[in-house]
Amino acid sequence: MMDALPPMGPWIGVAPGIPGRLVRQGQVSVHQFTQQVVSGIASGSLFAILALSLVMIYRSTSVLNFAQGEMALFSTFIAWSFLTTMDFWPAFVLSLVVAAFMGAALERFVLRPVEEAPVLNAVIVTLGLFTVFSGLSLTVWGSLPKGFGPFSVFKGPAVDLGWASIGRANLGTLATAVIITALLFLLFQRTKLGLAMRAVAQNRVASRLVGIRVGQILSIGWGRRRWERWPGSSSPRSPG
Repeated sequence: MMDALPPMGPWIGVAPGIPGRLVRQGQVSVHQFTQQVVSGIASGSLFAILALSLVMIYRSTSVLNFAQGEMALFSTFIAWSFLTTMDFWPAFVLSLVVAAFMGAALERFVLRPVEEAPVLNAVIVTLGLFTVFSGLSLTVWGSLPKGFGPFSVFKGPAVDLGWASIGRANLGTLATAVIITALLFLLFQRTKLGLAMRAVAQNRVASRLVGIRVGQILSIGWGRRRWERWPGSSSPRSPG
């Protein structure tokens, strides 16, 4: 005689990838757990890229940029506009150039006038930039989300890792975050430019005395920061 099936109340079904195994209510299979971990890491890499740009500008200029998110949003909308009229790679390169130019221009004409003022002045300026970029994004592109892709470089089925699977777009974002982290480490620890940026952030007067062109370093820091978020999400959100 066949064994009686367990009561259906405390059971929720068959564990994915494990034929014939039932999972109790409240329990999570190993496959489900690893899949959630992989998905969480892939999604978290988006925030890692944004955090890297925030850390970079602080380490190179000692300014905490409260407009970081809105500036990233504005750059992403610019990238979306380019993608509506050209292929991926031309739009990618052109977006980087425009974003870098915008960042350098903001440092030169908006933040440099308050360079010698107390730190609070620069913080207030970044809060103003937050409002400006949010309003510009809403005025130019409206309040509806804009979708990206799918890009040919990310097309194809999800990559099966055996114990989990990950979409190609998420895999590309994760790989980008790792590469950017490694490059920034090398920049700040192994290059003259990175050491100059750290010196400027710590003491601008001493940096000038040893021959570092402080204004140029600050412009490079703000310009390069804009490269690190393109496009950081599958669709730019609506402002506000």
